[in-house]
Amino acid sequence: MITKYEIDNIIQTNGIVFVNDLVDYFDTSDLIEIINKLHNMGINNQKIKVMVYCKECGKELVVRPSQYKKQKYFHCDEHIKHKPSGKNSPFYSQIEVLCTNCKKPYFITPYDYNKTNRFGDNHNFCCQQCYWEYRSKYYINDKHSMFGAHQSEENKKKQSEFIIKMISDGVMPQTMTKPHKKINNLLKLHQICFENEHVEKYHSIDIFLSDYNLMIEIMGNYWHAHPLKYDITQLTNQQKKSIKQDKSKHTYVRKYENIEILYLWEKDINENIDLCWILIQEYIKKHGILDNYHSFNYHLDQNVLKLNDILVVPFQDVNLKDNLSGVI
Repeated sequence: MITKYEIDNIIQTNGIVFVNDLVDYFDTSDLIEIINKLHNMGINNQKIKVMVYCKECGKELVVRPSQYKKQKYFHCDEHIKHKPSGKNSPFYSQIEVLCTNCKKPYFITPYDYNKTNRFGDNHNFCCQQCYWEYRSKYYINDKHSMFGAHQSEENKKKQSEFIIKMISDGVMPQTMTKPHKKINNLLKLHQICFENEHVEKYHSIDIFLSDYNLMIEIMGNYWHAHPLKYDITQLTNQQKKSIKQDKSKHTYVRKYENIEILYLWEKDINENIDLCWILIQEYIKKHGILDNYHSFNYHLDQNVLKLNDILVVPFQDVNLKDNLSGVI
């Protein structure tokens, strides 16, 4: 078997720059096998190229070994420009379907279109949000994974405490949203100490300002149902469930910790981060006492924080008993 020293010497002595020219020195003519053997020997593949030919006109082309291993056919620039793509390609096989949730037409492969779930139903979605929205409407009653299961309030509380502890200990990592990361970066920039996923008995608080004993919740527009974007009569089951959890968390923290939570909404974080920072400063400066605790009820007037003339009430503060009935 040829050694690394021998190959290095052959390459340098003969000025070899193509893998193709090393075929005579190996017990195989397969270029991919030779490339892998060179890699295993520690030969720098960056200096060795592969000679290939355009599939259309036979023109000589030079490619990297890694590129050669990935592609089956190669085309010169002239043929790449005129190569049919998308719907014009002879290999195009996607079909037009309607999104199950929003009814928007989009294209999908026949294989994906024909998939069915465990109930034998066929659903297709144009985007991830439509998928989650439809799930909240579809997996209810006898389709819900917990349908027919009955748990005592004591067991529910124990499960809640267990999950919160796992999140706090990092055993069950939470995927932090972009708005949450933005507020974290803001606090770090101004050297404000904070703790993510702070545990309060059955609840987890997004951000705990440890030096001030104050709390911040990051409110996603969809998941927490921004009242300026969603109508109360059109809330999904997932949104209703989130609202009930928000209400329960707020009640618990106010009752047992005597803290009013500051709610920073995704829309304000993305569109007016200065307002959010000034609101955080005001929240800290006034020891958690504000005229209103939702960022959508404020605006900046020449960089001065002002309460809006017309205040919007979040769904968690509205009596939704009738609208939330039947939500697990």
